[in-house]
Amino acid sequence: MVAAGVGAAQRAAGGTRRSVVKGATMALGAAGAVATLAACGQGGGAPAAGTSGAPASLSGSLTWFMRAAAAELPWEQAAVTAFKEQAPGVTVNLETVSVARDFDPKLTALVAGGTPPDVWTHWGESGFGDYQAKGLLADLTPMAARDRVDGSTFLPNTYEAWKVGGKLYGLSFNQRFGTFVYYNKQLFDAAGVPLPATDWEDRTWTWDRMAEAARRVTGSGAAGQTFGFGAGAQPGLWGLAYQFGGDFFTKEHYANGLARTSNIGSPEVLAAMTARADLMNKTRVWPTQADFAAVGINGLTPLFIAGRLGMLMDTGSEWPRIDKESRFEWGVAAVPRQKDNKMVNFINPLMLSKDSKNKEAAWAFMKWNVGEPGQRLLVQNSFQPVHKALVDEWLKGGSFKQTAAEVKKVVEGAAPHSQISPNQLFVEFGLVRTAVDEAMAATWSGERSAADGLRDAKTKVDSILAETYARYGGK
Repeated sequence: MVAAGVGAAQRAAGGTRRSVVKGATMALGAAGAVATLAACGQGGGAPAAGTSGAPASLSGSLTWFMRAAAAELPWEQAAVTAFKEQAPGVTVNLETVSVARDFDPKLTALVAGGTPPDVWTHWGESGFGDYQAKGLLADLTPMAARDRVDGSTFLPNTYEAWKVGGKLYGLSFNQRFGTFVYYNKQLFDAAGVPLPATDWEDRTWTWDRMAEAARRVTGSGAAGQTFGFGAGAQPGLWGLAYQFGGDFFTKEHYANGLARTSNIGSPEVLAAMTARADLMNKTRVWPTQADFAAVGINGLTPLFIAGRLGMLMDTGSEWPRIDKESRFEWGVAAVPRQKDNKMVNFINPLMLSKDSKNKEAAWAFMKWNVGEPGQRLLVQNSFQPVHKALVDEWLKGGSFKQTAAEVKKVVEGAAPHSQISPNQLFVEFGLVRTAVDEAMAATWSGERSAADGLRDAKTKVDSILAETYARYGGK
């Protein structure tokens, strides 16, 4: 069994770039036993093998900063409560924002105010590469060596992903396997449309076939206006470019997290963004902001959950919410092929602030989350684990109406078709994302061409890249 993952491309000692994670195939392999990550108390040595509790001597408080959407908050609250049973002397203060766009501004404000969170992940618009380059993260290498943390219990490349120059700066606690097409079986059946393919190597499952299926599913149903297709924020930009054989960004950018220019002006990127604009403004199968306002539902995932979107092409990050909230028969399929069917993937680490005032307690909390008890709690809340032994358990727990073999085929097939998302890799990615969104907004509303939008985007993005490259010492 395989799933999407990343490998770490480490800079040479003395290099200018502090972090990078490249896309790579990740083999899940046979489920192995989860080796516990033992906590080590000050002066007390490591606990006995097979234990996962934090040392009783730990005390004080720490701040855990997370995004807390509807599917995320119950797990986060349960993790705080469960860890308290293991370390009764430690208080974990959960501080949250509800949406991704508020995550980085809040983190920046906390750091600037001298009160950085002790532990956080990258659930905003930027990611590990940005935080590491800015010197916010503690080097975990000494603590991991002291406590004999066993990286082999993690899914391949999820442990190594956050190493820079041989040093460890994060512990993966969750990964999303890749991007999928979530589909509403009832809408497909009602329209008499064959279901999307579960085999990533099925060459008949093409962009044109998807667009035709979307056209037939779009219309008025019992629930009101329905739409055929939509892609999430990052699958709908960089992901579409990958599908059409291109890339917004350069190889240098993925290798170093820094680059002086972009590929936004390429013919492949133009073809991808034109195809998106056509689905929104010509065939009208992809809802626009005006459509969201008209139906009174804001966002593709809520629209899908409401039973009014035939296909949602998005990452595994949407899986927990769809699993918990959908009240109809749904399934997952492979991404349709244009020139390619490569797509984005997310892997999420817990990171420790270099300025934490309670590093031992924070480290113990991180280890608990990536150990067997924390990972089992994660799976119970529909989130994808990073440990080999719990993947099959996660697959058995879903409410989807496909066979286990079909779901497994989709999840396995994502690996060789996945690229770690740029927001987790690049320095100052939030600025890049904002510039692209602002430049393309008029294209998505039908007010100007994709070519004009991309021309504006390239000018803005290349200026940001040049400034960022100079600021962080790129050579």
